[in-house]
This record gives sequence, structure tokens and C-alpha cells, in this order.
Amino acid sequence: MSVRTVFKRIFGFFFPNVCISCGNIIGNEDRICKTCKDNISKIRSEKACLFCGLEKPDCDYRYSVYYFYGIASCYHNDGTAKNIVYNYKLKHRDYYAKLLAKDMSADLKEKFGDVHFDYVTSVPPSLISRFKNGFDQTHLLAKYIGRDIKTPVRKDIIGCKPLATPQHINGYKKRFDSVRGKYFIKKHIEAENVLLVDDIKTTGATLDACARELLFSGARRVYCVTVSASQKPSGFTPKIKN
Repeated sequence: MSVRTVFKRIFGFFFPNVCISCGNIIGNEDRICKTCKDNISKIRSEKACLFCGLEKPDCDYRYSVYYFYGIASCYHNDGTAKNIVYNYKLKHRDYYAKLLAKDMSADLKEKFGDVHFDYVTSVPPSLISRFKNGFDQTHLLAKYIGRDIKTPVRKDIIGCKPLATPQHINGYKKRFDSVRGKYFIKKHIEAENVLLVDDIKTTGATLDACARELLFSGARRVYCVTVSASQKPSGFTPKIKN
């Protein structure tokens, strides 16, 4: 038995590998338990609307005209996927970033494989969110995605007002109003296609506001990628932008 194997067994005894969703102990080569894996709901490429990210029965593109050109979201934001993002963002599991980015890069290539991106950037957090989460979770995802798709990562294009109200405390319909003026251009660029990274698409309001700033900053088209996307509440009809 090699020294490395002995070390891994000793380390595994004191720090066992756990499922990134439920936290149960699993094999050292796994990242998610069978139960959670069976309960994760992937957004299928053949069913997905490339403009809103949702599967076509739930598509909201007919109601809303977004500033971003297209979006790839890996999973429906429920069950296992919701737990994973919650653990990553709010339980400070920053080491999940590489695993999530791998899924996001694969989904991006599957849905927009023929698109060449000039830059990768991310939704900037407010000072409040940065302090609460303890790290910039979207930039960390962008960094690993940039490595996967071999594209430069930029953090200096758009900014967020320091004391901006976090989106999750707003009601569904208020989200589009609350992001007006929240983000701003930090630097002008010249780019054909820019990839914008976020963890979750709920209404698309945050991505839409950031995409708008990226277009004003000099991007010709903005594509988005997220870990997950939320389905619209029953009976909800988004307001068409003027």
C-alpha cells in the first residue's frame, strides 16, 4: 500500500466525503448520493428554450423581451439542485464552485457550442451580499468556467451599488423594478459575445439588468449561464417591457 493511499484513508476517516446536496457520507470518488442524484431535475437541451432557459411548456419568452441573447441553465431550481446552490452560496461551500462550473460549461457547450465568447464575466454582488455570503460566488463560478472554455474572465466591466437590496427578499413581480439603477458600467469594452454567469435565474431580472449594462459597455451580444432556473408561479403572467 502506497503512502498516498494510507494518507487518503486516514484523511477520509476524519473528514469523510459527503453528498453536496444532503450531506450524507458517500464514497470518496462520488460527489452526490444516489437518492439526490435521482431527484435532480435537468433542463433537457431538446426541450429548452434558448432565450429564457426553461423547458418549452414553461417558456416565458413570449411575455418578456430580455436584453440577453440566450441562456443555458443546467437544472430546475428545486429539490437537489436547490439544496446544492443553497449549500454553495449560504453555507460558504466555495469548494463546490469547480464541480458546478464543470456542469455549467458542459451545458453551455451543448446549447451554444458554436458561439465564440470574447469574455466571461459575472453578476456583481452588492457589498451586503458579499459580506453575508463571505465570498463572490458568481465570480468564482466564472473563473472556473473561463478555464473550461479557455476564455478570459473579466471582473471590471459592471458594478453593483454597495448597499443595493438583495433580490431574494423582493416579491416576484417587484424584482424587475428593484434592479433599475442597481448595476452600472465600470469599463467600456469591445466584444462580439460576452458570457454572463450567475447561480440562479429566478425571473431573469438580474441577468437582464446586467446584460443591459454589458450592451452599453460595448458588447454586441450577451449570453447567460446559470446552475439552475426557476419555473414561474402558477397563474403568473410577466409584464411585457416597453
